[in-house]
Amino acid sequence: MADPRLENGLRQLARFPVTGDNTADLLQQAVLATRGMPGVSGAGLMLVDADGQLRYAAASDDAGARLERAQEELGVGPCQSGFRRDDLVATADLRADPRWPALARWLADCPVRAVLAVPTAIGGGPVGTLNAYRDRPHRW
Repeated sequence: MADPRLENGLRQLARFPVTGDNTADLLQQAVLATRGMPGVSGAGLMLVDADGQLRYAAASDDAGARLERAQEELGVGPCQSGFRRDDLVATADLRADPRWPALARWLADCPVRAVLAVPTAIGGGPVGTLNAYRDRPHRW
């Protein structure tokens, strides 16, 4: 289970109001805000497109962007699973997690290790996932 402070912070960020005028700023603020949370190295955000596919939207750094782009390309990973289940999904070590071997291979040289994916919603409907990561294994 995640640190309650981290989980609460991620859930609050996932509920930021979006007005249309502030969308780009909001996305960047959300991912950058996660870096100040306990034990977080970086973050990314994926949003669903018109076809119902998750797409990379924003990241706090290059490693976060690589994580999101890899999941978009492969269609698997904690963020994809969290969105489909509409529930928090965690992995203590992406490289050792048997659920996503293709993703682990894709990111073998990336510092992303532990990932916590939190579904995001607007108006009660799912719109994507906000994803925090650590650069070393960690049991959330």
